[in-house]
Amino acid sequence: MNRSALRAAALGATIVFTASNRLTPSATVISIPAGGSVNPEAAEKAVQIGPHGVIAATFELPSRHSEVLRRTGVVSILRAPVPANRPDLQYAELELGAIAENGTVLANAHDFFDGAQLEDDSTPLIFRSDNPPQAVPAASCGKTLVESNARVLAAQGGILAITMQPAIDNAGDKDNGDLAPYAVEFSKRGCYRLGRATVQALRGRYAAGWRVYHGRYQSSTTLVFDRARYVAVRWYDRLLQELGPGVALDVAADGTAVGADRYPEFDQGAFEHAVRARLWQTNGHAVDIGPVGFNSIAHAVDEHGRVVGMLEHKGRFDAFLWHDGHLKTLDDLLRQPDWHFEAAFDLSSDGRVAGVGRYHGVDSIFVATIP
Repeated sequence: MNRSALRAAALGATIVFTASNRLTPSATVISIPAGGSVNPEAAEKAVQIGPHGVIAATFELPSRHSEVLRRTGVVSILRAPVPANRPDLQYAELELGAIAENGTVLANAHDFFDGAQLEDDSTPLIFRSDNPPQAVPAASCGKTLVESNARVLAAQGGILAITMQPAIDNAGDKDNGDLAPYAVEFSKRGCYRLGRATVQALRGRYAAGWRVYHGRYQSSTTLVFDRARYVAVRWYDRLLQELGPGVALDVAADGTAVGADRYPEFDQGAFEHAVRARLWQTNGHAVDIGPVGFNSIAHAVDEHGRVVGMLEHKGRFDAFLWHDGHLKTLDDLLRQPDWHFEAAFDLSSDGRVAGVGRYHGVDSIFVATIP
């Protein structure tokens, strides 16, 4: 099944706001606009913690429309711009990519709708303060990459980690490696190719992500095959290493990577394949940290070896914290009777965790401190 078609079924938006610098042990509630929701089963970081108190989150809307809300004292609405040469386009889905160190939010606009059909192009955008969003200037990446669909998924020290997917023209079963994405580091100095892979995270001298193989060859990450083989990868000083089966979704400064044993595919209320949270130690050894019998995803790891993520069992979602071989749900750890914490997506160095749950039975975003 085409992953882009799955995304098109429910358009998303990104909400951005500045949280208080002072957090109590109880969870801070961030209301999602009426009718909106954040999917606890999301494979990528739907909620992120940035510097300067910025929190950003992708949420889905009930209508075929997407917006970006930013709160920096006041709430403002940001939208993905429609290309000037395409006035027929009505809107684009917008998904959170990353938060830069200066608090700038990076988001990916894709699935442009012209009133009759979707155009599955993807463009990374930079949202600075109240200025109009700007496209990432990727001309230095070369003609082949510029003409690809691009997504930014991580940022660090002025460097953007961008995955560029070559265009697919009736080549769903093409298996010679030409459809494999490019992992790219982009900065003011130019564009550096990291190899054929999806790059998902940057931290210190490390980066992490994954590859998809179809048979002997790498394949597109937007095409899902029954026999697709997912391989986690990690870079150290731009040198790529395959870690073995799985997808790496985050990496710590010491090289510890976390993710899952395969890419999580969720459709019609259930995971298409069993998926289990996985950690790769600095030496590359893989450890399954999700409990047997549960679906699970590890979304983030910090410098203390703490890991947060999501558990799912028979339709119930629970956010978890794993540390030193012990796993607890946030419901048990934080003991907030008004909350059910469903998924934890990000973890800051000062012990704040952000995710999604239900507050008084209503879908809400949370930011909490780990005791």
